[in-house]
Amino acid sequence: MIESIKKATKVYSLLQNKVEESGEHILIGSGELYLDQVLHDIRLLFNKDLELKISEPFISIAETVSS
Repeated sequence: MIESIKKATKVYSLLQNKVEESGEHILIGSGELYLDQVLHDIRLLFNKDLELKISEPFISIAETVSS
């Protein structure tokens, strides 16, 4: 699985991978459609036998205040 994610991060320049202490991999991308395409390629192109458990996407928002 790690090799598939490494290949995907090389192909998709905006993709980031964060590994939690539990071993869970979190993929960070620019949008839901972008991540859908990444997951499609991971499933079909990089590793056809890989079983993925996908949670609902969540969005974090960061705000900046300037004077």
